[in-house]
Parts: sequence; structure tokens; C-alpha cells
Amino acid sequence: MKSLPLAALLAASLVLAPAAQAKLSKAETAMAKTVTAEQERSVALLERLVNQNSGSLNLEGVEKVGAMMRAELEPLGFAVTWKPTPETKRA
Repeated sequence: MKSLPLAALLAASLVLAPAAQAKLSKAETAMAKTVTAEQERSVALLERLVNQNSGSLNLEGVEKVGAMMRAELEPLGFAVTWKPTPETKRA
């Protein structure tokens, strides 16, 4: 008997799901199109970031990741600052 309320809840959620989906606004539609259009480039960036050896003892690698992110963020209007701490001999 305990499974009946669960089954009823599941059935109700399936019936009501389409009504719960709101239509995207103009801005949301534009964002969704941009995400779709940029997907391959974004995956390629993620691959480059992941493949860059950037462990905390690899300062050169961490700086390369920082440069990659700077190249992505500055054109979007972000102010990117690098805070070097060479005395720690780690990033």
C-alpha cells in the first residue's frame, strides 16, 4: 500500500511536467543559442585546461592556465589580476 502514494506522485509529476516548463524569454533564448554555438570551442578550451600540467608545484603550468583564462575573461570585460608569490615556490 505504501507504493500507491509514491506511484500517484510520480504519475502526477509526469502529467504536470510539460506545464511546469516555462517558455524562454528573449534573453534566455539568446543565451541558449550562444551556449549551443560555443559548445565545441568551450569543450576544446576545457580540454586544453585539463591537459595543461598545472599542479601547485608547477608554477609555469599554473601561469599558462592563468593566461588561458585571462584570454577568455578579459574580452568579456573582467579585470584579471595575477598575484605572484615566488617566495612560496608553488602556485
